Amino acid sequence: MSDNTNSSSTTITFPLLSAHNYSTWKSDVQAALRSKGLWRIVSGSISKPDDKEAEKLEAYLDKADRAAGILSLAVDKDQRVHLAGIEDDPVKIWAKLEIHMAKESLSALMTKVDDVMLRIKGLRPSNFDLTKMDDELAVMTLIRALPLETYEGFVRSLLLQKNLTKASIHTAFKNWETAKKPQGSEALSSASESVRSQSCCFCFKVKPHGPEVRLL
Repeated sequence: MSDNTNSSSTTITFPLLSAHNYSTWKSDVQAALRSKGLWRIVSGSISKPDDKEAEKLEAYLDKADRAAGILSLAVDKDQRVHLAGIEDDPVKIWAKLEIHMAKESLSALMTKVDDVMLRIKGLRPSNFDLTKMDDELAVMTLIRALPLETYEGFVRSLLLQKNLTKASIHTAFKNWETAKKPQGSEALSSASESVRSQSCCFCFKVKPHGPEVRLL
């Protein structure tokens, strides 16, 4: 079985670095470098040995070459222009990409937000206004406020409706309360009447004292 750490073949299994994915790419490539024992070379945790330490220097340069190769392969061709002149130095490659992509990421973020806003505007009706947005926010707030352990079935029935408005939610809430309220209130009223009919008019105990004591 071949040792993956020393394998000369490298396959990049995550998206290459582009102008829009630096934050996720950074985590992916760090994981790839760590899996091959090369991240400490790239991060600078392991310094380049002195020329007098031939064996250590050779081992360091071998790892540096493999780390630089992985970084280059993990960068999209359009972005490799930033690696010109430092292709064999993984420490410099990492530092250069971090500086450049951090600046470019802000521009990419603004572009991405603009694109998303255009999609949102395209999805909503042409007559959509702030009043309707407030209505939708009220609808979602009312639904989200319901604890699922008590109202799960009720919430599901609400979400199945095609046109949810604040007025329709209010109506549904009132109907729910009306449907649940009578049993409890009628039972309570019946129990109250029963107790009252059997109470003593003098001491208010449930059981009368005897035939001479008049009940309410």
